[in-house]
Amino acid sequence: MAHISPIEYKRRMKTKTLFYRFHTTDNLLDSKNFNNIKKVRCIALNEQGLACMVSNDGVTDWMVPGGTVEKNENPILALKRELLEEADIEIKNYKLIGFMEAEFKNLLTGYTSRYTEMWFVANVSKILTQTEDPAKGKILEREFFDIEEMAYKFQKWGRISKFMVEFLTKLKVKSEK
Repeated sequence: MAHISPIEYKRRMKTKTLFYRFHTTDNLLDSKNFNNIKKVRCIALNEQGLACMVSNDGVTDWMVPGGTVEKNENPILALKRELLEEADIEIKNYKLIGFMEAEFKNLLTGYTSRYTEMWFVANVSKILTQTEDPAKGKILEREFFDIEEMAYKFQKWGRISKFMVEFLTKLKVKSEK
């Protein structure tokens, strides 16, 4: 994967601002990006090339599954654990696609949260019966969406979404050959 300049997305709302900076890389040893790694996410594709997403409400709150890396936990183990907990899926052929720096600022209180996520793409190897997510205390909705719907309807991250669609489309074409 060619390393390109970071892709940025900014959004200001009435009560908060969001800022994302995505660094493309497939190098797990890209150590400059390991500062402040707190979360992992995975675009898990089924056999039809559809992306798994989970939702708290099954209507508007769809997100790419993933979550927090626990203390002394390897990011790959955290990724597999989070996908089992949230989406009840197992993955294979996982590949790092980049690092996402995230910043959320509450404009009313001034509180700011910053962290970095490792983003992966993988194939779904097994879909299990859904169980309660220990972090949420309930079973999350799980659906598989077209990659464009995932990126543009639910993630809505401007140029980052565009990169994801282009990257996943190229990946899909390669795997079909």
